Amino acid sequence: MDGIPGGVAMSTWIHTKTEVIKTVVTQIVLNFLEYNERFRQIRKEIKVCGLCEVKFVNGQLMNIAFTSRGNKLICKECADRAIDHGVPAHEPKLKEE
Repeated sequence: MDGIPGGVAMSTWIHTKTEVIKTVVTQIVLNFLEYNERFRQIRKEIKVCGLCEVKFVNGQLMNIAFTSRGNKLICKECADRAIDHGVPAHEPKLKEE
């Protein structure tokens, strides 16, 4: 066996560990905030959806989800999936002038 010390073939095994995090979504407020420069200045640590971790893009409207792991800003796709599973959703209430 060329190139193997002692002429013995070495076997390898690759272990993959996947972590599953279950999050219960109880309510969604649609179109809660826009991901823009001002938001990024204030909340530097929030760059991705709080559920699927897909990056937010400039101008994207974020939704807020009330979850078992605290409130999360989420993308439209995650909000749509939650609504499809029966989670109640509503638009933000504006202050009356």
